[in-house]
Order: sequence, then structure tokens, then C-alpha cells
Amino acid sequence: SVLLHFEDLLRQSKNRDETQPEVDNGVTSVSEDDLLKKMTIVLSKSLKGVSIKEVYEKVWSEGNRTTEKPFYGPWLDTEECIDINVEDWEFAEPESDGFIGPWCKERYTQRRLTTFKFKRTTHLYIGPPIAIVKQMHYCRVEGNDRCIVAISATIDGVPYSDTFVVEMRWVARRHGDDLDIQVGLEVDFKKNTMLKSQIKAGTIAETKNVHVRMFHAIRKLCGASPDTDEVSFVESTAKVPEELAPKPKCGFFIRFYHSLTQVPVN
Repeated sequence: SVLLHFEDLLRQSKNRDETQPEVDNGVTSVSEDDLLKKMTIVLSKSLKGVSIKEVYEKVWSEGNRTTEKPFYGPWLDTEECIDINVEDWEFAEPESDGFIGPWCKERYTQRRLTTFKFKRTTHLYIGPPIAIVKQMHYCRVEGNDRCIVAISATIDGVPYSDTFVVEMRWVARRHGDDLDIQVGLEVDFKKNTMLKSQIKAGTIAETKNVHVRMFHAIRKLCGASPDTDEVSFVESTAKVPEELAPKPKCGFFIRFYHSLTQVPVN
């Protein structure tokens, strides 16, 4: 009937409106990632003149189905990790539903396991001297609009590591000819502990700087020019701007997981 026809046209128009990109001062950009809004944003910067295709192939592909050199493994090496193993991406079959992220419940087209170790230097009377980090990476590319990498990280060998999983979400979205890069973090507690607030605060504080350093490495790799207006979310408790703070002598993962071992143990 005519009524049903007009209802169908209205529904199609509504769907088109919901998927329209945002326009800010004449610059077309992709809408913000909904899940990031529920997480703590530890990094928000931009890559000038870089496409989604470039950032995926140069940063995340690791040479799987591309001709680019690996990035993540060599970068972990600069962070003073050892016994690094970045597995090849596993790609979902086209007719399948893809891989489901255990925390976000979203679907991804590829996944891989990354493991590495670091030597502990504090509280060695608790747990083994070597701690093992396991990261499961999930990735999907949405055309030339967005690239999302979700990382679930667990640790074996430090106190309280069985109580939580660190969930990180790395999102690149198109903004005109540039990319907006945001990283969100969530501490997903699997067991009850009285140290939730300390663990979460320590995770956020230590994670921020690693993603800043990783972003600078990515920007250099992609050949993007620095943006003087780029903003990084700095915790209000920070005493010194991150650009002026001294770089730690050891890598982030060592510092972060050592910070957990500073929690008093009865």
C-alpha cells in the first residue's frame, strides 16, 4: 500500500541519516567510537595526512598479507621486553561471523596472540623471577573510515595478576585527510579485591606514557608531521607535563607490572 511504501522510505532515510559522517567546520569525519565513551581515554592525538590503509598496513599488519615490515614486535623490544613472540594474524573465513572479543563482545576479522616476558626486580620473594605477559589482539578495518584493535592483556608471575585483565582499545578514525587516534583502557576485574582502586589508578598512570611513546613511533613510521595542537589526556595528579617528564630507564611493561608488586602484601 501507499502507507507501507512511505513507511519504508522513512525507515531508509533514517538509516542513511544515522550513518552519515559528521561535519565539523567543513571537515568530514567519522563518528566517535561508542565503546571508547565507556572507557578511560589515555591518549587522543592526530596523524596528519595518513589514511586508514596506511596505518593498518604499516602498524598492525606485521607483513601478513602485506609487504610491510613488522612493527609491534620490534617496538616491544625497544620497551626492554624479552622472549617476544608475535604470532601471525588468524583471519576469519568470509562466510563466518568473525572473532568475538571476550570483553567488548564485538566482531573482528582477525586475531593473534602476542607473548613476552620481563625480569622482575621487586618483591622477588613472591612469585617467579620472570613474569609472562599474554596479549590477545583483535582487529577489524572498516573501509577507509576506521581501524580498531582491541587488546586483552593478562600477566602471570606478579601479585594479584589473577584478579584482573587489562582491556585496551586502539581506534583510528578518519577526520578529513587526517586520522584521529584514541586509546581507551578498562581494568576488568575477574575476582573481588580490596585493591581495585589502587590497581586501576596504577594501570592508568603507567599505561598513558607507553601509548604516547608508541604513538610517536607510529607517527615516525607513517611519515606524519607533528601537530602542535594535538592533546593528550593527562591525569590531574600529574606533576609534570608528559613532554617534559624524563623517560624511564626501563620499558613500560616492566614499570607497570612492577608497580603492582609495590602493593603491600600481608
